[in-house]
Amino acid sequence: MFNSRKRRVRSCIPCYTKKQKCSRTYPCDNCTRRRKPDECAYCNGATRTRSPKPVDEAPATLVLSPNCTAVMLGPPAVSVNSSHAPFRHPSPVHSLAAVFGYHQGSDRNTIAVLRRFSLENRKETYQSGIVPLHVSRLIQHELAKMPRREILDFLIQYYVSEIHWHDQILEPRSFKDTYRRWWTLDGILTLLDVEFAVVIMRICSYASLFLPSPTYNIDAVRGMKLADIRSICSEIGDTLFAMTVEMDRQGSLFRVQHLLFSGLKFHCEGNPHELWVALGHASQVAKELGLYDQFRQVWFQDDEVELDKELGCRAICLLYIWDNQFSRQLDIAPLFSDHVSFGIFAPDYQLASRCSGQKPHPFTERALQVELCKFWRNFGVKPYDLVEAEERYEKFSIEFLAHLPPAFSLNPDKTYDSCCPKFPLQRHIFHIAVFESICCNFRPVLATNWEEIPNIPSYKRVLISSQKKLLAATALKLSAAVGELYDILGAKYTRSVSIVFYTFEAAVLLGCLCLDLDFTNALAEKCSSTEENEGFLSGNSRITKEICLEAMANALARLEVLSEVSILAEAGAQTLSRLLGLARSSGASPEHHSSGEYSLSDEISNFLNNRDKECVFKTPEDALFDQTFSNEITELDLDYNAFASL
Repeated sequence: MFNSRKRRVRSCIPCYTKKQKCSRTYPCDNCTRRRKPDECAYCNGATRTRSPKPVDEAPATLVLSPNCTAVMLGPPAVSVNSSHAPFRHPSPVHSLAAVFGYHQGSDRNTIAVLRRFSLENRKETYQSGIVPLHVSRLIQHELAKMPRREILDFLIQYYVSEIHWHDQILEPRSFKDTYRRWWTLDGILTLLDVEFAVVIMRICSYASLFLPSPTYNIDAVRGMKLADIRSICSEIGDTLFAMTVEMDRQGSLFRVQHLLFSGLKFHCEGNPHELWVALGHASQVAKELGLYDQFRQVWFQDDEVELDKELGCRAICLLYIWDNQFSRQLDIAPLFSDHVSFGIFAPDYQLASRCSGQKPHPFTERALQVELCKFWRNFGVKPYDLVEAEERYEKFSIEFLAHLPPAFSLNPDKTYDSCCPKFPLQRHIFHIAVFESICCNFRPVLATNWEEIPNIPSYKRVLISSQKKLLAATALKLSAAVGELYDILGAKYTRSVSIVFYTFEAAVLLGCLCLDLDFTNALAEKCSSTEENEGFLSGNSRITKEICLEAMANALARLEVLSEVSILAEAGAQTLSRLLGLARSSGASPEHHSSGEYSLSDEISNFLNNRDKECVFKTPEDALFDQTFSNEITELDLDYNAFASL
């Protein structure tokens, strides 16, 4: 303590020790110039020898002002005398990057030019920022509201062991180490510590959504109800997040992570608007950190560069997957351009996706999802064209499906399933994504009212019938894959969005196909037994209306069970129930085919024969065209049979 007769020291400790003039900001100019802002600290001394009255004698309330600034409401911390008031750090100086929006790591913008002449007025990034004392008190007040540690430990462990395999936002080992170190903090908080606290709160709130589960049939953890845990963790996370944004607009990798967890929670709760907001915010933080640009300097901690690179790789891969899936499924504009660069992380995720002939990397499924998104993204968004849809599917089969790693192919090698318990689940998730992408490719053929289009050429009618049949086959495979994943997870209550969403998507396609008269008339009335192939997609290659209705009924039963814990499942079950009733009551009678099967090549052959009868003169070029076109349609039948036989 300082003697009351001495002048109060207002300089930071390093400037006072070095006898330098301090700017009295945080961090001050001298500490910033020395690149040691973490050492910038001010002495919280009083002008009297007796210690001030404790701060927490009377209760206080923490609220958020309209500008999202945390404000403590309650009695003053010390005496009314202003000279005895504790020191409050001055507001930080706004840097050019913060005000103008420049990226500090760029080597091409105006900041790069100013940096050359030491005129950057650079504000240190989040890694080394020390939380001001008065803000630290507010943060400690919020952290005191957290559930007991044993409750948080259980939820963290449950997330890592039971939920993490799906999205893989974190690296489990490093996260557990950071989590243990976080609990040993001695009260001196950095911005990273506060950001990590938000990550903990988001994980616990998200993990509580998946309880009770087949593994843990509980409705409370250590005597605390799950609803209370979820509410408290969400409130603390929101408050701390608002405070970190006020202190640092740019953010960190931890901020990207807890925004992703927040988006996952909104997705499970059936709130797509907030999900899209969280996804956009996380993408913006990732862009400001330079994760999408291989030419920018990414702000990593010097002692954990490799770990930060892996976390960055996981974050941008998940952002890219979400952006592409949601934009394609919901038919909205994506957040990123068609040719987004993965920067310094490209070799990492590409290496994980090329694991042919060896034990798959845990991140392989996410890396393959990125490759899947990039493949379909290359075609852009165009009006639906029947021929182009066929070309896309053919290219997808040749260039993507044929080059999948053996462990992830449609007829997979299950050698490593025993040593990787979560690996079969990841493979199912990837297969579901593959089938869903094929459905998205052909779905417009079902949404288009072809009866309103006059004079459709016969070859296009053939393509329409072919694509509807292929769409039905893919929807059946999608429904079967989701059902198998549901059974593996325990065939009980789950809030997994993948189970609910893709169950509904596949069933709707099958129901609409059953209501399509052209499609039902094209199916054979009786199904002859066919030989089954072994493998993940084994099953009959024939498609009947009864098979489609049975798949719809199974999907409806699954959604009705899940509707008790999922708003998405409840809304989907109501719509699917009405659709199934319409499909069952539709009285379209299928036309019999002489061979018992529907053949595209037969239809086009009849078209050519009828045209020949009406045409007296026929040039050699016409004959060559007829032969070539017939061969192509025959190959189209073979391609479909090859796919259905899987």
